[in-house]
Amino acid sequence: MTVASGNCLMTRTFFLRLVALVLMLCGLTCTVHAQVTASVKGTVTDATGATVAGAKVVVKSTALGIERTTETNTEGEYEVPALPPGSYEVQVHKLGFGTQVAKDVVLQVSQNTLQNFSLKVAESSVVVTVESHRGKHRTGRRIDDDDGGSSD
Repeated sequence: MTVASGNCLMTRTFFLRLVALVLMLCGLTCTVHAQVTASVKGTVTDATGATVAGAKVVVKSTALGIERTTETNTEGEYEVPALPPGSYEVQVHKLGFGTQVAKDVVLQVSQNTLQNFSLKVAESSVVVTVESHRGKHRTGRRIDDDDGGSSD
């Protein structure tokens, strides 16, 4: 009976060590994952300081080939989490406002970078009017208004 009791004790010890090892590895994995990403967040306001809801925010890194898009919430806040460390460009746009760009926003490991924006109301809009001018036609020949009726 001593042998059976010893095997049971060895088996129990083995499983306890295995469980401890698995838990330790899970803890290391979570810690490593948390340390290799960064985020950028902020608030978008207008010139008066009022928050801008629904503004489009684009965070991109051409070097890393990453582009993420989000929108500001009702409080004008945005957040783009889980980004690899590197240099980014953050662009904000909302209809009726000018576009604002923050270049060279550097994200470091485990860093939550704050990048706020204050949008200005768009100064003017371009309106393109296209008009059609039809030439006068008579029996298959065009008559220009400039030369008093000579044909082409």
